[in-house]
Amino acid sequence: MKKTLKIAVFFILIAGFFVSVVSAIDISEGINKAYRERIKKQIYTEKQADSLWCKLNERDMVLTPIKEETLLGDHYYGPLLKSDESLNVTRLLVDYPTATASYLYGQSPLQNIREVWLSPQVDSWEYINDLQEVFADLGAALYFDGSGGMFNGFCTIYVSDEGELPKGLLSYSSKPLSPVYFVKVYSGDVYEAFKKGDSAAREWCPGHEYTGKAYTASRMKQHMTCQQPNEWYYSCKWCGKCEYNPKHTFSDGVPKSPVHDFARFDISDKNYIGTNKQGEEVYCLSCRWCGINTRDADISDFTYKFFLRQFSLKDSPDVKAAYNMYLEQKRSGWKKGGQSYEFSLNVTTKNNINTFSFAVPKSKKVAAKISENAQDGVYWAARNGLVDESVLGDDFTKPLTRLQASAIAVALAEKLSGKSVSSAKSKTYSDTKSKYALKAAGAGIYGGASDGKFNPDSAVDRQQLATFFYQALMYAKKNKNVRYTPYESKLARYSDNASIADWAKEAAAFMDALGLVEGSSRTKFLPEETLTIEQALVIANNSLDAPNIGWYQSGPSDTSGMAYPGDNNTRNCGVSTQLNYRPYERFWRPVAIPEKPGASVFDESFAILDPYTNDRLYVQKLKFFAVKAD
Repeated sequence: MKKTLKIAVFFILIAGFFVSVVSAIDISEGINKAYRERIKKQIYTEKQADSLWCKLNERDMVLTPIKEETLLGDHYYGPLLKSDESLNVTRLLVDYPTATASYLYGQSPLQNIREVWLSPQVDSWEYINDLQEVFADLGAALYFDGSGGMFNGFCTIYVSDEGELPKGLLSYSSKPLSPVYFVKVYSGDVYEAFKKGDSAAREWCPGHEYTGKAYTASRMKQHMTCQQPNEWYYSCKWCGKCEYNPKHTFSDGVPKSPVHDFARFDISDKNYIGTNKQGEEVYCLSCRWCGINTRDADISDFTYKFFLRQFSLKDSPDVKAAYNMYLEQKRSGWKKGGQSYEFSLNVTTKNNINTFSFAVPKSKKVAAKISENAQDGVYWAARNGLVDESVLGDDFTKPLTRLQASAIAVALAEKLSGKSVSSAKSKTYSDTKSKYALKAAGAGIYGGASDGKFNPDSAVDRQQLATFFYQALMYAKKNKNVRYTPYESKLARYSDNASIADWAKEAAAFMDALGLVEGSSRTKFLPEETLTIEQALVIANNSLDAPNIGWYQSGPSDTSGMAYPGDNNTRNCGVSTQLNYRPYERFWRPVAIPEKPGASVFDESFAILDPYTNDRLYVQKLKFFAVKAD
């Protein structure tokens, strides 16, 4: 018993280990403020962004034979390879005998290389062997997408079929590592083949053997979560071609750590903790993957197995008893007055960097009936002034009416514009005098109304709701100079897109592209499907984020605005990934994903979607500029 108590006392003394706080970075307030002001101005017009975007400015580079300075070899091309123009080089022809892969790979501006064509003058065997030597020095299991050049996971090396070809890439190299590039062969003149491009080449492989493990972003199947490890597709060990077979994948064997990513600001009832000293409501953060909140995870994740591993203990009755005592201490800690409870309340709306909890202004409770999975969106909508229960009623699970849609749309327009909408004339509609219908008309929000009738009690379908909210967003654009991202309609992906009414197509295209009003499935838009009040409120609350949704592009990283940024590595719950954004590359910031809080501007991150897996990742906010329509 004494031993049990000693163990229990020891663990009680360290009971706070499971509670952690993001350490504030000791940076002067003045510097933080200066950078925050700079971030506010980080906007590219569409024209500016396109002039810099490497995808729209791709170019070829040809490195021809050296005549007078043969001995200089690769270094002869140093100034050319390091020039600003080389940032846009995607295709490279190498035609001199002393070319080495390690030198060309090491030229940092050549980060967007997709094709490297080697003339017969280049010793292909030596070239690829040199490349594999670099690969081996870095370590085969490293994540190479951040390396640029020929290790960016997308590069194909084209070699001549003149002479005797080895069986494949592995026999080409003394370092038989899984390639993170592809190898193909061409026939005849390299310049003619270069002009034709990939169509002039063929696969060069004795027969695909998908056993190669190449860790690149393009080969990623899924990122680690609290439910699953990292997972990649296999590549051919001979030529580097990726199999992309979802039934044949491998994992890096990394344990599920970090366990959770507490990045959801979910104000559902289940996450409520209490009220802080400022009278603000405090909620637990919740995991963006599994949904568990920090309070529940603190207890349920502290398993006996974890207890033994964490403190290097062996199972015994005394240890089990100590664990039970310590677990009870953790449960008590979350009760009112407990250590964890009081710690979690030590957060305010001005200081939301606690890794356990966050604060929001106190708000009147919504009394209406709400589905559990809609609570978060509806409660946020109420806090943002989008809910008028006198119009919306006491049951938000009911179908949405046109009058209710106009009330929400008007609130959305007023919130985004910061202006009160002027009402249209009372005789605008023959069937209603509602202030919301008249305000909607005054703001140019009609939502499909016609023939002088508003039809206030008619149920609202998807295309009508898209129109209501789109017109509200356009009101904000007109009255507060709100700017939105460039976009392209994606409605063609829906098999029933032809059934969308002509008056709704522009609105549907915009709202769908921004992820605000999407189809009911990946293949069906179902424009005439009716929606509920709570669905409309969730969409309206998401629409408040419309000015921030869209394309972002990397830009200068220093205060003078003159330096090129380096690679911008993305992270998954604090862990680096293979996906990198290189100078002036862009990503799409999706809808309604909160930014990760940081103690300083340097810690703040954008949420992005991985273009290969569609998983949420994070990238440093400071280095990216919003792209806005001209």
